[in-house]
Amino acid sequence: MPEFKAVLFDLDNTLVDFYKLKGKCIGAAANAMVRAGLKKKPMQVIKELWDLYYEIGWEHQNVFQEYFQRHYGEVDWRIVAKGVYAYRRVKYEHSRSYPSTKHVLRKLRRKGIRIAIVTDADRVNAWMRLVEIGLADEFEFVVSAPCDTGKKKTDPAPFEFALKKLGLPASEVLFVGDSVSKDVAGAKAAGMKAAVALYGRTVKPVAGADYEFAELKEVLDVVL
Repeated sequence: MPEFKAVLFDLDNTLVDFYKLKGKCIGAAANAMVRAGLKKKPMQVIKELWDLYYEIGWEHQNVFQEYFQRHYGEVDWRIVAKGVYAYRRVKYEHSRSYPSTKHVLRKLRRKGIRIAIVTDADRVNAWMRLVEIGLADEFEFVVSAPCDTGKKKTDPAPFEFALKKLGLPASEVLFVGDSVSKDVAGAKAAGMKAAVALYGRTVKPVAGADYEFAELKEVLDVVL
């Protein structure tokens, strides 16, 4: 078994159930906009918002404005404001890490394992997410792929950037993420071992991962 000196983590759907949270936020926003006068059924708005997020990106900051432009040709700012407020309120109230996350991270640190994050989220969004889930002080650093390298995690550049910050060879670093096409492929292209987080909505079978984790705590069995 390799002797790992550091573990790099993806953020969304690896440390936090971002998909579940996103669903709650979108549902709250859709219902709020319908109550404010949007002439559609909430479920239709929810579907259309999900479609838009998948098209233009989950981190897009102007989805509600874009939604109105596409469907109505102009923005009703009163309705948008109600939707954004409902979205943010639910986001702040329900942001949680997976149950074992803090225990796992602190056990790794106690054993001298260095931990950091590599994410496709913009820097401010990544740090805000960590603050919201109470993990902002757990990590040595956060690499924002688009901000730090101008690349996404399908490219090895963000992982190589993290390796330089660690000052470790790739063989001594494990990456854990939920996406085979991004996390596993990018990390392995940079020379790391990679584990896929099956609990983060990854559908089996998977190919290419060195390890498969049904729960986050299984990282302890590999590293310690």
